[in-house]
Amino acid sequence: MTYPVLFLRIKAMFMDSLSLSILVIFLAFLPGKLGIDAPALRWLILIGPLLLFEPMMIWRTGGSVGHHYAGIRVISERTGENLFILNGVARLIVKLTLGLPSVITMVMTKRHRSLHDLLSGSVVVFKDEARAPQRHKLAPRDITFVGRKPSVLRRLAVAVAYWLLMLFVIAIPISLLISDACIDAGACTEREITILDGTGTLTFAAAVLLLALGMVGKLPGAYWRKSSTSPEA
Repeated sequence: MTYPVLFLRIKAMFMDSLSLSILVIFLAFLPGKLGIDAPALRWLILIGPLLLFEPMMIWRTGGSVGHHYAGIRVISERTGENLFILNGVARLIVKLTLGLPSVITMVMTKRHRSLHDLLSGSVVVFKDEARAPQRHKLAPRDITFVGRKPSVLRRLAVAVAYWLLMLFVIAIPISLLISDACIDAGACTEREITILDGTGTLTFAAAVLLLALGMVGKLPGAYWRKSSTSPEA
C-alpha cells in the first residue's frame, strides 16, 4: 500500500478550509433568519454543525469535501474501514487547533501520518490507488534503521520537526496566559515575564536535547539501533 504525498494533504486541507468558511457564513446568518436571539443557542447553531460536518462526511463517505477533491480518503488504522464519527471529531479538533503544523509528523511516521491522524487512530490513503499517478504515491517509510544510521540530513530534519511541533503545542496555552498588552506593547506583568522566561528556557533546553537525541538516532522517525537484538524504542 502507498500513501498520498504532502501536496495532496495540503490540497485537501485548503479545500476543507474553504468549505468550512462557506458553512460558517451560512450558519452566522441562520439564527437571525430564524429569529433566534439567545446567545447560547446561537453559538450552538454555529459550533455544532462545524464540529459534525467533516466527521460525519468521513464516517459516512470516507472523506471530507477536501479529501474527495484530492482523491484520498480517511480510514481507521485498526479496522481499515471508515473512521468512526467520534474519532473524526477528535481528528478535526486537533487539526483546527494546530492547523498546517499538524502535518509535521508525516516526516517521522511509517505511514506518513499527521498528528491529527496519530491522535485519532486514522490513516489517509488513496480512494483508488491504481488510478493515482505514481508521483503522488509514497511508500511506507523506514523509521527504524538496524545496523546503519540514517543520513545526517534525515536525523536533523526529524529533530527540527519535533522541535517545531513542540513550539506550536506550547504556543497554544501561552497565548491564553499572556495578555495582548504584553504581546503588542511589551507591558508585561511579573507573572507574564516569569512565564515567558520559563518558556524561553524550556524551548532552548528542548532544542539542545532534541538535537542531541536526533543526531545519535534515538528519535522515532530516524531511530537507529546497532543490531536486530537491540531493544525497540
